[in-house]
Amino acid sequence: MLEQEICGHNIQIAIECRDRSRPGTIEWLDGLIGKFKDLPVNKVIAVSSSGFTNGMVEKASANGIELRSFEKALDSDWQAEFIQLGVGSLDIETTIVSFELELDPPVLDIDDDPQFLYVKSTGEPIEISKLVAELQDTHCEELKPRFSEYYKTKDDFGKVCITERNTGLRGLMFKDIDETEHAVVSIRSICHTVVRATEAIGERFRFNDALISRFGLAFRDGEKRAFTLVQFKHDSKGEMKSPSNKSPKA
Repeated sequence: MLEQEICGHNIQIAIECRDRSRPGTIEWLDGLIGKFKDLPVNKVIAVSSSGFTNGMVEKASANGIELRSFEKALDSDWQAEFIQLGVGSLDIETTIVSFELELDPPVLDIDDDPQFLYVKSTGEPIEISKLVAELQDTHCEELKPRFSEYYKTKDDFGKVCITERNTGLRGLMFKDIDETEHAVVSIRSICHTVVRATEAIGERFRFNDALISRFGLAFRDGEKRAFTLVQFKHDSKGEMKSPSNKSPKA
């Protein structure tokens, strides 16, 4: 297990090695999937000295597990596994798929979907669609602190995250078909959130003690931007090393 703190986040890379005469099998892969499914690892790498079967390659790709040969593992710059940053744009889509009003006194049967609630003190109507839009924003804001729990790797983007909340309300009322007033106690809502990522296309090269990454990114509105990231190594005291005067090496 490789572990390092990056920008305040604990990053863990799990590595499983197998030295057998036959290529790695799907059974081995299934064991890795089950082993690390519920563990807080950001990346799983399987290393085999005799290669992998075709079925294992396809299934590993579908489950976000990287496969490496023994020779490639020996040549890998494991420190660089942590420091290679990527650039991309995130598109967050939230949808309230259901909501339910808790009323006092309760209404056993509502013929049509209600369109309005009313401010109890003034009688001013409030569109329920606007409340739903506010609930979507609330679900999204509550998801942000737990973002890294749901989206550990880029392969997790595109999956649906389901959240449920009960929002207490005061000062609002609902009128049934007989114009009887009911106090709104709360709204129970279920939201589906999908985060889609567009990864920038880029290149990386080293210059002395720095890792330089260049990216180009096209946004949904058609705008294009270029990014350059420069990452320096630090010494044991946490101080940045001074760059030398060597020529850049691609």
